[in-house]
Parts: sequence; structure tokens; C-alpha cells
Amino acid sequence: MPKIPNLNYKLIACLTLLWPILQIFVFRLRFSSVDLAMALESLQFLPLGLLSGLTMDFFLKGAKTNRQKLAILLGYILAIPTAIFTSLLGGLVFNLVIGTTIFGLIPLVIGIFLGFLIAKRIDKQKLEDS
Repeated sequence: MPKIPNLNYKLIACLTLLWPILQIFVFRLRFSSVDLAMALESLQFLPLGLLSGLTMDFFLKGAKTNRQKLAILLGYILAIPTAIFTSLLGGLVFNLVIGTTIFGLIPLVIGIFLGFLIAKRIDKQKLEDS
């Protein structure tokens, strides 16, 4: 029987739902109201949320210190504005779901990875200094 991966399902579910909610918020800011059609269109951001949640979970499992975990989270948060813009751009350039997912995921993965690398380097320097 195959082994079930040890995933943080709560984190993945929260990030999966975060992206459609963010999109509804952006719609509300831009158009001052959200109708049912716009709310349903925001569901195209579910794959982006799912893949970003899986990526975040993967890097958090690889983090050895709380500083690394915090830096991963900060990298994700700082990348959100860029990811919103690029996901909307990707939806205009390519197929809606594929474009929003790929273009939105790129800044998030970069933010997570840079946060992880920066914290890892800081931890390494602190270990060498002591």
C-alpha cells in the first residue's frame, strides 16, 4: 500500500482558499461590487492557491529553524502583490486557469525560495560567529 505523504492539510486548505478570496477583494476594490459571475470567476485561482500551498508546505518541512520558517512566510507575503498582478496578466495572455496559475505561482515560489535562502545564510553566519 502506498504511503500517504505527511502534508499540512490546514495550511494547504487555507492558502488554496486565500487566492479566490483575494481575487474577490480585488474585484470589490476595482468595481465597488461583486456579483455572482465575478465570484464564480475567482474560482480559477484555486489551482494557484493549491500549488502555492504545496510549495509552502514543502519548504516549511525543509526549514530547520524558526527563523527559516518565518523568512519563508515573509517571502510568501511579500510576493503576494506581485503574484496578484502577474496572475491577472497571465489570465489575459494565456488560458485563464493555466495563465493565472503559472504566472501567479512564479513570484510566490521565488519569494518562498529567497526567504528560505536568506534565513539559511543568516543561520550559517550566526553559527560560524559563535
